[in-house]
Amino acid sequence: MDGPKLFDLTGKTALVTGSSEGLGFAMARGLAAAGARLILNGRDAQKLANAATSFAESGHKIEARPFDVADEGRSSQRSSISTR
Repeated sequence: MDGPKLFDLTGKTALVTGSSEGLGFAMARGLAAAGARLILNGRDAQKLANAATSFAESGHKIEARPFDVADEGRSSQRSSISTR
């Protein structure tokens, strides 16, 4: 996404849920274009890996965390996300 920067997120981290495809992927792309480091999230590990590869190949700083944010039993994975 090239064009004028409406805002600068350099040095910031954005967790984008549902970022494997569709609207979440588009939102992640916009945040990355503004300079944010991304933590991508989705339930399908393979789709998420494909999205992560796409961002990494474009030179963006990313981390992928596959889990269902609505699954309370997996809360330990949510809390393990760090903002390095």
